[in-house]
Amino acid sequence: MPSDDCVRLVEDGDGALWILTQERMLLRWDGEGFWNVGAALPSPDKFISLVHPARQGGVWICVDGGLWRCHGTQWSGNNVEIDGSAAFLWEDEDHSLWYTGGDWWVQPDRDGPGPNRRHYLPKSSPGTFSGLHRDEQGRLIAQLSSERTNTLAELRAGQWIPLIEQLESNGTRPRYVHVGRGGRFWWPRGADGLDYWREGGLTHVNVRWSTSEDFALCLLEDREGALWVGGEESGLYRLAPRPFRVFSKEQSGQLHRGG
Repeated sequence: MPSDDCVRLVEDGDGALWILTQERMLLRWDGEGFWNVGAALPSPDKFISLVHPARQGGVWICVDGGLWRCHGTQWSGNNVEIDGSAAFLWEDEDHSLWYTGGDWWVQPDRDGPGPNRRHYLPKSSPGTFSGLHRDEQGRLIAQLSSERTNTLAELRAGQWIPLIEQLESNGTRPRYVHVGRGGRFWWPRGADGLDYWREGGLTHVNVRWSTSEDFALCLLEDREGALWVGGEESGLYRLAPRPFRVFSKEQSGQLHRGG
């Protein structure tokens, strides 16, 4: 892999893995090599801030406040503008887009998201948005974090209702949570293990995914049940059930430019 850090990991409908780095390089892993997809963007000098699977194939990419969709080698624009401070994006079953930033979220209507649809978290909220997910039951799940709290909440009738009041492991609050299969909420625990919460119980998985004291920036459970962990400085790791594999600058898959 041409970079040793990952800030966002997503899997598209075709099973391809998309990686966004801190330098905002956008890569696609197709099982054989890495493709530098961002280099083929119609405006490659633009800032890529978000990437999310598109229901019609490929991924949505937020570039300087505008949306692009990439499917295969084809790029297409979208007339929806997104606030540049947006941090998370979701496409629902009606192909409408949700997105959040700080203490607000935009909830779509038939005409698509717009300024009049912006909603704000109440002052009593346990934190601001640090994650947005959809679980297998179709629930919209948000991670709300502050200096003292780390909560997972479900959106019900326009209100965020806590599912887990205080999410932590060994006294450490996870920076990133991934909603996986089977109702599991995954997060990395340092460089020597992973944790998941399901139905009120916490499980520790002891696997050292990094050879250093690296910090995990993102995590993904793919459709085959393999766990991927993106490190801050030591690359991308693929864990069980497949054989353990490391992707970094020193142990790199082949890099291709373009889509």
